[in-house]
Amino acid sequence: MAGTNGGAGTGGMAGIKGAAGTGGNRGEGGGGTAGVVGTDGGSPAATFTEVYSMVLGTPATATSSCAGMGCHNPGSQFGLTFDTKADAYRTLIGTKFVVPGSAATSTLSLLLTTTVTASRMPLGRPMLSAKLIALVNSWINAGALDN
Repeated sequence: MAGTNGGAGTGGMAGIKGAAGTGGNRGEGGGGTAGVVGTDGGSPAATFTEVYSMVLGTPATATSSCAGMGCHNPGSQFGLTFDTKADAYRTLIGTKFVVPGSAATSTLSLLLTTTVTASRMPLGRPMLSAKLIALVNSWINAGALDN
């Protein structure tokens, strides 16, 4: 189902090389533009606190994690550091990996959804679940606020 910005697949977001996601976001279908409240009956958009606690700041022992192995927590790759919530937000926005209001053009979202395994984040780990990708996209599409 296509969202308001295109999107491909079954409610998913088109990623690098046309890869289709499966989760969409909390707003209209995949790749759609979610406001602060989605159009699916009033689900609120994700907050950065949720994104950090469930995706970026998860323990290295988690199946899919941005932490550990010297990647982003601890460590820094491509200017991204997720050691703390404040560092994660500052570097995601400062490096322009996130385009507030547009998951479809945000490098973070594209790297989470690409079908090119050698490029997909988290590198060398299983792809994030559709639910977690939808959470990230919801936060981005709602303006990528530091909340």
